[in-house]
Amino acid sequence: MTINKPNSKIKRSDTKGKPVGWLEKAYGGSPVAVMVIDAGHRVYYANPVALSTFAEHEIIGWPVFDLYEDTSPGKINEGKLARFEEIADGEFKAKTGSGERWFSISAVADHESGGLPQITLFIRDITAFKKKENLFSYLNEAAASLAKTRDTPGALELVARLVVPRFATWFTIDRLTESGLELLMLKHEDPARIAWAYQYRKKYPPDLNGNSGPAVVLKTGKPGFVSVVTEEMINAVVTDPAQRRDVLKIGLHSVIITPMWADEKIIGLVNFISSVPGRHFDAEDVAFAQNFANLIGLALENARLNEESANEIALRKNSEEKLQFLTDAIPHKLWTSGPDGRATYYNQRWYEYTGVYGFETLRDKIWDSLHPDDRSLAAVEWPEVIKLGNPAEIEQRLMRHDGVYRWHLSRIMPHKNNDGDVTLWIGTSTDIHEQKVFGMELAAVNEELTAANEEFVAMNEELVAMNEEVAATNEELASANQEQAITNAELMETRDRLRKSEKLFRSIALSIPKSLVTVIDKDHRYVMIEGDIMEKMGYDRRDYEGKHPADISPEQYQTDRGLYERVLKGEAFSVERRAPAGEYYLVHFVPLPGDRSEVDSALIIAFDVSDIKQSEEKIAKLAAIVESSEDAIVSKTPEGVVTSWNAAAERMFGFTESEMIGQTIYAIIPPDRHDEEPRILARLRRGEHVEHFETKRMTKSGQLIDVSLTISPIMDKQGNIIGLSKIARDISAKKQEEQRKNDFIGMVSHELKTPLTSLNGIIQIAAAKLNKNEDAFLAEAMDRAKRQLKRMTAMVNGFLDVSRFEAGTMSITYQEFDLAELLNEIVGETKMVTSTHPVNFLGSGRVHIYADLDKISSVVFNLLNNAVKYSTKGKNIDVAYQVTKKEVLVSVKDEGIGIEARDIEKIFERYYRVDDPYSRRVSGFGIGLYLSAEIIRRHNGKIWAESEPGKGSTFYFTLPLIKGI
Repeated sequence: MTINKPNSKIKRSDTKGKPVGWLEKAYGGSPVAVMVIDAGHRVYYANPVALSTFAEHEIIGWPVFDLYEDTSPGKINEGKLARFEEIADGEFKAKTGSGERWFSISAVADHESGGLPQITLFIRDITAFKKKENLFSYLNEAAASLAKTRDTPGALELVARLVVPRFATWFTIDRLTESGLELLMLKHEDPARIAWAYQYRKKYPPDLNGNSGPAVVLKTGKPGFVSVVTEEMINAVVTDPAQRRDVLKIGLHSVIITPMWADEKIIGLVNFISSVPGRHFDAEDVAFAQNFANLIGLALENARLNEESANEIALRKNSEEKLQFLTDAIPHKLWTSGPDGRATYYNQRWYEYTGVYGFETLRDKIWDSLHPDDRSLAAVEWPEVIKLGNPAEIEQRLMRHDGVYRWHLSRIMPHKNNDGDVTLWIGTSTDIHEQKVFGMELAAVNEELTAANEEFVAMNEELVAMNEEVAATNEELASANQEQAITNAELMETRDRLRKSEKLFRSIALSIPKSLVTVIDKDHRYVMIEGDIMEKMGYDRRDYEGKHPADISPEQYQTDRGLYERVLKGEAFSVERRAPAGEYYLVHFVPLPGDRSEVDSALIIAFDVSDIKQSEEKIAKLAAIVESSEDAIVSKTPEGVVTSWNAAAERMFGFTESEMIGQTIYAIIPPDRHDEEPRILARLRRGEHVEHFETKRMTKSGQLIDVSLTISPIMDKQGNIIGLSKIARDISAKKQEEQRKNDFIGMVSHELKTPLTSLNGIIQIAAAKLNKNEDAFLAEAMDRAKRQLKRMTAMVNGFLDVSRFEAGTMSITYQEFDLAELLNEIVGETKMVTSTHPVNFLGSGRVHIYADLDKISSVVFNLLNNAVKYSTKGKNIDVAYQVTKKEVLVSVKDEGIGIEARDIEKIFERYYRVDDPYSRRVSGFGIGLYLSAEIIRRHNGKIWAESEPGKGSTFYFTLPLIKGI
């Protein structure tokens, strides 16, 4: 905004204030804009910086309120200036010139110049700061709104409303796919213009192979920015006349194209276009646009995850419904319980059998369904099963809904986690009433047979007498018996051989792990059955040997009959079977030839291969995980020869799997880092794991990339290292981001030093003027201002030190000095400024070290200040030291609030602050301990802390006594 020039200028000779020559000498060379206002509120003097600020006007003689507009509530600052009162950092908006400009003004009043009031203004242009402040406020508003979105369409619509027209005229979001860019959002105030723009995009899709615009942004990962777009620029880039005419319709005045990031990779592009004349984007807008694009990426990613979660919940619900159907469909009564044995589920069979419906009702009445004789036994056995955590089988009678008790076989199985703790009990109750009753009837028949046997014994006694009568007859047959004896001996020898062969067969069968060995004859009868899984598979040799399969299970025999016929015809083959319980079996059929080389029997061997199947599934899953991983996963021998190389490794390093298998890992290690591999191997041989080891590796093209390595030994059952597994993650983007952050902190800190220097000068001038002033309040206020300025200067210097440390430019100036003397001086200074805590120095004697005196002083001051800040009034603080042969140990102990174990390892990290109610009241940015740790480490020392919450903390650091140790 511009104003009319005053009708007349004020003459400098008309004032009775400070002479212009004196003011020019005092402020002419100041880097800060300075104005002096006379009693009529007109500009009496302006130094060169102030004049250049309003270069379009000769401002001498102008009313000051025609230059600036007060934006404070009720124009408080303007009122103070009108009354010639002092102000500090008041915000004013410029009334002259083009564009919006903001200034921070501090005023110092002078009532001693000839009795007329006069006021000096110190002016700082904060236009860029105000714009950045508004943009970040806008960004925070957008972040809060986007955090509430739960679906992709909703997120896109909200983003569009936030951007247009507040920040940009045109706004687009493109998602990066394998085939190119997919337009997700195109926004403009005019719906008709939006429809036209969609047709334009369809007609002229972005060229991702070009050397400008989206192609460059995707290749570099950096925003594309043209502050002022001219027609000449458009003519140079767009060669097609028809497309050029359409481009001009868009109204390109200023353009920003930013990459959209998620999970450290570019997922799309965001385009901001200003079509408003005079509205041109600048560097602050670019920073805002990139941050906003990142917010969009996070919002879209969150929306995608929410949608996937909703789908997963729907699938899980569907799976639970299917599981419910299956458990209700099985012909057994099934139940589950928690680790404590309290039931959590009954399938439909329970409700149908008991006639009791409703889960809670059935759980309360389930024990009533047990027969009274079985209930007392179950009350003892069930708690014992819960206690031991082992499977169990119980035969018990359960009452049906009509009051009839039926026998059931109840099997109870525990489900355990990786630690061996039971997380779930699964039970089934199978109706065995007919089998049980039949067994009881069979027992009664056996009793009758026993009585008959006793009668038979009596009959045998009578037969003995009859045998004596025929003894004579037997003598006649003796000669015949001798011949028969020879034959019997031969038969006995044959039987012994058969028994030994059978015993040998059974021993061999039992020695084959996880197997069931069966022999059948040519009529398919079971000759022999043996094996260590015989009982597990439900076989009892007494029920099978000598019997035909059709007599045992006709249905199963019909299934297996074809297999028996194939093997007895001389065919050897194998089949795979799966048991109802889920076990896998590999069954081998082997024909056995007889004396005439004809097959007269067959050997059937069943192996339990469930573990092998599970191992194959695990190996397949592991292979899928390795191949789909975004991290490079490499296996190698202890000598460094590569044995596996996944797809991520190919993408990261450029070498194919065939190029690297059999080669040494040194192909990707830079020559100057070849010594890392032996050191890593030495650590692994000691049983250590290498985690998050940051280093550099080399691609096939020779490019160096930053990586984070996690390396683990691969051991055999005896604990010998037979190989190494290495996971490499590309952290180049993370390192670049850290560098950008450090550069930003360094830049901001340097920028802050200039106004702080000016402010320091102003305070010194004001303090000098107050030396003769008897107003105690002003003296106290000026003293507080000095302390706050000192505190802020220390804070800025801290950020600068962090920046120098990260950039590697922090120098260490070594000198020999007495550490004990330094500690004593620091404790003395602390006592002078701290009256709230007793500070004690414990130690005597000299301790000569070779170090940077200033930096070691800053470490001790920082630890002492922290002890004061985090301790309540009156608590002791002790500073002590101990000397060993090679080093000195310094400790700072307090009786304060203490530190939780979860924070103790993190407090030396950059910007880390403990999050608790007490710490939130203590100011700071979390850089003091970080800087202290870096200083001690660069002196070849160590720093750590020990603490107990509520009882205080002790911070320790060590320093070598002589250089290089």
